[in-house]
Amino acid sequence: MRIDHIVQRWLRKQQAPNTSLKSAQKLVKGGEFFVNGTVITDPKYQILPGVEKVSKRAGLELNGELDCGDQIFLVLNKPAGVISQRHPREGSVYDLIPESWRRDDLVAFGRLDQDTTGVLLFGTDGGSQSLLTHPCSRVWKTYRAVLADGDVLDPDASAAFETGITLDDGTCCAPARLEVEGPLLVRVMLHEGFFHQVKRMLAHVGGRVVHLHRESFGLISDKGLSPGEMRRLSEAECRALLDMLPLDRSTALIRVLYRGSAHARTMQSDCENH
Repeated sequence: MRIDHIVQRWLRKQQAPNTSLKSAQKLVKGGEFFVNGTVITDPKYQILPGVEKVSKRAGLELNGELDCGDQIFLVLNKPAGVISQRHPREGSVYDLIPESWRRDDLVAFGRLDQDTTGVLLFGTDGGSQSLLTHPCSRVWKTYRAVLADGDVLDPDASAAFETGITLDDGTCCAPARLEVEGPLLVRVMLHEGFFHQVKRMLAHVGGRVVHLHRESFGLISDKGLSPGEMRRLSEAECRALLDMLPLDRSTALIRVLYRGSAHARTMQSDCENH
C-alpha cells in the first residue's frame, strides 16, 4: 500500500474528512514520515503491511498511530470452468467471493487456468502479492496432475525436473520436483508460474495433463474447502504468509522486487541461481 494513501487516511481521521491526497503527498515529500526508521520522501513508496511500520516525525503535531489498513487474505478452492480474471460475461472466481468480503482492492494472487482447480489466494495488499508470486521468493506451489491414458513418462523425468527443464520455446524452468504416485498420477512442486508451466513441463517428459489441481500455495492448502468455497485466512496463516517472504536476504533486493522496478527484472536470473 502506498505511503501517501496511508498518510491521507490518517490525516482524514486527525484533521478533516476531505483532506486531499496532495496534502498527504506534500507532507511525505517534506520528510515528515519514516518507514522502519528511515525517512521516506517518495509519496508512491509501497509499504508492506505486517513487515514495515510507518511513523511520524516527533515534532509533527498530529496524534495517533498510522494504520496501514485492514488487510484481508482469503483462500479459494477454485472449481473448474471459471476464469481467474474479472469479467462481465464469463464466470469468474470473483463471482464466488461472498458479498461481505468483496472490495475493489481485493485481487487474486496470480491465476489458474480455467480448467485447473485448487488453491487460489486473494488479498488486498498488492505488495505481498508481488513478492509471494515472484520466483525469487521461492514460495513452493504443489500440484497434482492426472495424465492421459497410455502416456508413459520418460525414465529420467524426475531427474530432468530436478535439473531444470528447457521448454521447446526456449523458456528455462528453475529446478522443480516431480513425484510419480501412480501410473497416471503425479505430484509437481515448483516456485515459478509461467503460462501453462506445469502442463508444458509434463508434456516435455511425455505426459499430457487431463486434470490439474493445485493442492497448496506455500503452507496454505485447500483442506476442508469444497470446490467453490472460500474462507478467510487466520492471523497465524497471514503471519505464515509473511514469513514466506525472503526477508533474510538483501533488504534492498526485497525493496526492488516489491516496487517492481526494471532493475528487478535484471536481478531475477541472479536470484534464481542462489
